[in-house]
Amino acid sequence: MVTESSCFGEIPFLEAKKLIESVEPMLEGSLHFSQKWLDENHWEAIPIPDTFDELDTDRLSRMAKQVAAIEGFAILLEVDAEYKVYRVAWSSSNLLSFDKEFPLTNYLLIPENLGFAVIKEASYYFIIAGPANTIRTMVENSVDSARESFRNYANEDFWPDSIRIMLNEVADTYER
Repeated sequence: MVTESSCFGEIPFLEAKKLIESVEPMLEGSLHFSQKWLDENHWEAIPIPDTFDELDTDRLSRMAKQVAAIEGFAILLEVDAEYKVYRVAWSSSNLLSFDKEFPLTNYLLIPENLGFAVIKEASYYFIIAGPANTIRTMVENSVDSARESFRNYANEDFWPDSIRIMLNEVADTYER
């Protein structure tokens, strides 16, 4: 068990390999959820602008409580991080600490009971996925408003064309 003071710890290779194999079907590449898997499991997925802040991790912590999860896992989605999985105590401060420990790293956050999932893209966004009633906690009850907010973020004037195109592709992927 991970304690509040330890924040997170790497799990053994075989346990990590088994966990990764169990979540692989939900992923399409390293930065997207599989639409087929989402549909089969009746999950929604919503991109959220920017990287984690305290408000985001507070909401993620509330989502974990909603699905009765105390701990979870962070699976690094980097090419050179094969089978790097960390056990993370699911609190706002621990999620922020983990994110600070692995800046500019893509990873999947998932509670131990697999009640929802979060793909944290290194620089521009993260994607939450889960049953609609669970992810409403993250987006303050309005899935449509969250999608519209991400679309507006994707079209900000300050983005170079390449980033704007990439962010709009993410928005398109998760439109319903």
